Amino acid sequence: LGLEEDQTKEVAMHMENYIDKKILFNLKNYREDIVNNLKRNRFNIIEKISILNRIDKMQHSNSRQEIEKYAKDLNRIVNNTSAGINTKRDLRRSVEQLEEWKAFEVYRRKSDSINKKVDFLDKQLKQEFSDQISNINSIEKLSDLKEAEKRIEELKESISVANRDLLKETEELLDLKTGMLLSEKSRELKEKIKSFKLPENESQGLEEEIDAIKDASDYQKFLKSLSEYQEKIEENRINVS
Repeated sequence: LGLEEDQTKEVAMHMENYIDKKILFNLKNYREDIVNNLKRNRFNIIEKISILNRIDKMQHSNSRQEIEKYAKDLNRIVNNTSAGINTKRDLRRSVEQLEEWKAFEVYRRKSDSINKKVDFLDKQLKQEFSDQISNINSIEKLSDLKEAEKRIEELKESISVANRDLLKETEELLDLKTGMLLSEKSRELKEKIKSFKLPENESQGLEEEIDAIKDASDYQKFLKSLSEYQEKIEENRINVS
């Protein structure tokens, strides 16, 4: 508010630079957290190499599928080590944060790439793609994903073969946004599970189920199961008291 157009662009440019540096800082920071954890605790050389190898592969990933694959590999390796419960939990949290920031980095990179290509389209297509990207960027709830998917499907019917690759990139952008939203909801669910004060094996089992959620449909099913699980816990507490 109160800024001239040139000033607005300058502020936006500084903000973009800050966000990019923040992403790189956090990626470096969470990788160091994992490395330091490996140094502090008694992991064997094979475990250390396996974990560091997956981290490096994740940091060179360019899609949601690749990022999630290496995150799952990391969690599987961590869970199979002989490390203590707290060490495993700390490592899983660092992996989760690393996964989220990497997804955000790829999302921003892909969004910038699409926007540059959109500038070369004719007026109508440029408007359609710009609206599509703006819509994806503004999504804040899982329930809004279906509308974005519908709009992409509608665009598929009218778009030329020459622009199919650009539409595919837009689909990938939406897929990344889906993953980011699910990660956010995953954190919320894990905090909720902590409030149950369950035995460690039950708590870890539920967290692993959360990590296995792939889409909004899986998330809704898990919410229903969790609600039923919570009701059983409350019933048991009442019976015990």
